[in-house]
Amino acid sequence: MKHTHPISIIEDFLRYFLFAAIPLIGGLISAPINPFAWSTAVWRSVIILALILSWAILSWYKTTFGFTDNAFIIKSGIFFKRLRYIPLNKISTVSLHNTILSSVTGSCRLSVDTLAGNIKNADVTIWINRSKAKNIAKRLSPNNPHAKFYKYQISRLKILIMSATASNAAAGLLFAAPAVNNMGELLGEQFSTRIYGAIDILSQAAAFGLPPAFAFIAWIFVAGWFISFIRTLQYCLRMSTSRFGAIIHVNGGLLLPHTSTIDIRRVSAVDIRQTLTSHILNLYSVYLLSPGYGKQKGSSSVIFPCENLKGINEKLPVILPGFPIIKGDLHPARRTLYKFLLLPVNISAIAILLCVFLSIVFPHLMRIFILLTIVILIPCIWLAILSYIEWKQSNINLSGEYISLSCRKFFELHTLSVKKEHIVLHITQSIFQLRDNTCNITIIIPYEKKLSFSIRHINMADLLTFSTEFSTFSNNL
Repeated sequence: MKHTHPISIIEDFLRYFLFAAIPLIGGLISAPINPFAWSTAVWRSVIILALILSWAILSWYKTTFGFTDNAFIIKSGIFFKRLRYIPLNKISTVSLHNTILSSVTGSCRLSVDTLAGNIKNADVTIWINRSKAKNIAKRLSPNNPHAKFYKYQISRLKILIMSATASNAAAGLLFAAPAVNNMGELLGEQFSTRIYGAIDILSQAAAFGLPPAFAFIAWIFVAGWFISFIRTLQYCLRMSTSRFGAIIHVNGGLLLPHTSTIDIRRVSAVDIRQTLTSHILNLYSVYLLSPGYGKQKGSSSVIFPCENLKGINEKLPVILPGFPIIKGDLHPARRTLYKFLLLPVNISAIAILLCVFLSIVFPHLMRIFILLTIVILIPCIWLAILSYIEWKQSNINLSGEYISLSCRKFFELHTLSVKKEHIVLHITQSIFQLRDNTCNITIIIPYEKKLSFSIRHINMADLLTFSTEFSTFSNNL
């Protein structure tokens, strides 16, 4: 049995550090040289911190891990012993992640997941020496030495495009900038001058006509997008996806490397996603739904961050065989286009009418109301375009061992291939669908957290004609 890396002492200590550090810092500021002048609260904090450190050291010393012929074992506990026994053939995902602190200390975080794990935490998370990490990961995910090896390196240009277009902060900036302008006009220039002082000069230089105080807020959105862009870029650069037998290996990370191994037999579904921007550019991102993969904070379940359709068709069957994506014969009724556009069109109409009314009542604020209406119309137009694509391209194939479907969820387009044994299928019909005899099909994947995807407004007659196995639903609708 081996001890985990000592960085776990720092992690456990910092977890409770702030509870006792504040009185101590206050005492050090008031009497930094003379300990005899410290108050009782400060000395109490010193004792508590010493106890926390002692507990962290003892906890690290009592935590060990090792292997048997067919299991991974972790022993822990100071007063109450805990033994965790994980059979190697039940492991779904093994992940190695680095942080800034672990890069300095020569360690990395090992996470092991099985089907028995929960939504937030891995079955096992320990810190290990980076030099031994690969050997430990290999023992946790043994490969067939006679299996074929396939590897694909992800293009840096495609990763750069994906990082720039997939950031929600970028869209948030586009929507927020006009609103920030309106707030500046309502509160006035004097407000920003009093609050920000010297920042005004810098803001005016790069405000593009916005009042300085709120231009500064708008630039915070730019900084947020830039940080998100850099994080995504760092995570995906140097990413490669390979398969050795039944094990998928995903490696990446420029400054903070990460490695994941996924057992193909535990994969529930493959999810190919597009935003509106990537749809226009004809680019796709491919994700896996497998227990533990992408669960860690700051990680993602992506295997191909950015690929065109040709690349998807060539690489996906090699890396993940057995998950066919077949266009289905069931699709939304052609006459239901207006139902898909109903929500964005109604919101847009209400916003325009409200703008006209308020501009008549308060003519001196007309410019503000117009800009606020534009802020509302931008996401509505975005949603209307996605809803049209959903109406045109949504389909589902229910035949065979796998279910394939294409649909929209929020502001993303999804194409999935799911094992039938891993889904729950719901067929629903609202009172508004009775007249045109349409229904919705919802696929629920009882993944670590339940995921649902819906194909809306399908002809009930087509559904019942397509497969008699759904005829039992007709009596309940």
